[in-house]
Amino acid sequence: MNRYDAREYALSLLFASDFHPQTPYDQLYEDMTQDEILQADAYIADVASHYAEYASRIDELIGKYMKPGWTLERISGVSRAVIRLALYEILAVDSLPAAVSVNEAVELAKKYDGEEAPAFVNGILGSILRSEELAKEQE
Repeated sequence: MNRYDAREYALSLLFASDFHPQTPYDQLYEDMTQDEILQADAYIADVASHYAEYASRIDELIGKYMKPGWTLERISGVSRAVIRLALYEILAVDSLPAAVSVNEAVELAKKYDGEEAPAFVNGILGSILRSEELAKEQE
């Protein structure tokens, strides 16, 4: 499976996690793989195994760079999952340039969400990437 396909499946995992908040990501991965909703893949398994370590930081970053008055719940479930996946890659996958993660996130938003989603996803991720706070974390 290529990285783009694996990323789509990982997006499905993060999207599904909103509907099963009490289920650990790795357990959700196992369940979805067993039910043949997901294909077994090392990249997806890595996201499932390690996303929880970054989840609160990722949501904190998203919240900090949204428009005033907006909450995570106001973002569409797909865009929320797309942004979360891109930020996970930016924070946790050293071998992947941030620009690639952002570009792939925009493409996923185009494919799976509404007309305005790609610009929204790009705006949030761009704001976070330009922040000095994130730059310090990645040093």
